Amino acid sequence: MATDRAADLVREPDEPQRATFIELLFDVVFAFALTRVSQQLLDSIDAGRRIEWLPVAETLVLSLAVWNVWVFTCWITSRFNRLSATIHVTISALILGSLLMAVGLPGAFDDRGLLFAGAYVGSQLGRPLIIILALGNHPRRRNQVRILCWAVGSGVFWIVGALLPAPFRLLLWTVGIGIDFLGVLLGWPVPGLGREHNAWWRFAGEHLAERYQQFFILALGESILFTGLTYGDGQLTFGRTLAFLFALGSTLLLWHIYFYQAGKALPDAMGRADHPGRLGRSSNFTQYALVAAVLVTAVANELAINDPFGDPRLAFVAVTLGGPAVFLAARLRFEWEVFGQRSLALVIGPVLLCALIPVMLHPPKLVASIVAAGVLASVAAVELVRRKRAGRAEPAPPF
Repeated sequence: MATDRAADLVREPDEPQRATFIELLFDVVFAFALTRVSQQLLDSIDAGRRIEWLPVAETLVLSLAVWNVWVFTCWITSRFNRLSATIHVTISALILGSLLMAVGLPGAFDDRGLLFAGAYVGSQLGRPLIIILALGNHPRRRNQVRILCWAVGSGVFWIVGALLPAPFRLLLWTVGIGIDFLGVLLGWPVPGLGREHNAWWRFAGEHLAERYQQFFILALGESILFTGLTYGDGQLTFGRTLAFLFALGSTLLLWHIYFYQAGKALPDAMGRADHPGRLGRSSNFTQYALVAAVLVTAVANELAINDPFGDPRLAFVAVTLGGPAVFLAARLRFEWEVFGQRSLALVIGPVLLCALIPVMLHPPKLVASIVAAGVLASVAAVELVRRKRAGRAEPAPPF
């Protein structure tokens, strides 16, 4: 029986690449989770002259945990047969765990720490455990055992941290999330089991690329929802309307810059990579940075819409210009991952945005939003002209 389950679980090369309906349902939960992350970040930004770094650090750790659950599940569905009963059970359990994480997220550093940490650890332990039981003695079982061992190690810090006050909780949870990401980088080495050489990971490249694209679209959708609700809940004044239009324009520009050439070519790049596992690992960090930048930009848009002609402070200017700067820097790395080259416009854009931060501390908030949108539009235009002259680039991943 275990042999039959293992044979059913192993993905065949000719299996369909498109995401299944249960994977899309899984993403719906993360739409809710992204909204909670955005709200957490919004609450973390001080309206005064200072940036409250402790709440921002807390939001960063929580967002990394949310991303980790999603991307680990994405890797599982790209390495195993997504139509098998085992994967359906796994994703169904993860839907519950992810929903509990989203519910516990706003109070994760208050009275809901144990709920958030328990749901996160349960998701990280349950996923490999279910697959281990289904694989039996199949060779792929070893890597899931390694992942489970590392999840147990990080889980100790998450659970113990949930029982301690907020400052100590942040410290232990930072160690916990650090262990999770270090495991990915090192291949989860375990005494007696060795480590997984992720250069040889076998991904369904088209499926993995599509999942990254879908999550990015999910983040953009959350940004549009955030922007629309903020604008609709207040008076439709000229200033708020102008801020809303520039917010929507910035979101569309983020979409265009992501998908133009590199975003569309990612599935092909996955297929051409000599070591798709290395490209998948590298893309993990790049895609997180891109999604995080979208969420930061959404928060900046809400702040501008709420008070377009208000006196800007460092916190507001930092997220308004910093969000697009991080996005362009991550998009620069994305360009390298797909084409093995870097664009000058994607280098200049982040530098220019950061240089403008001191200048934007004096004009009204709306001006900073307009400048951020202007830089994004300029980068998009330069990239469009460059690609038109050079012709369609062929993917050439450096992995």
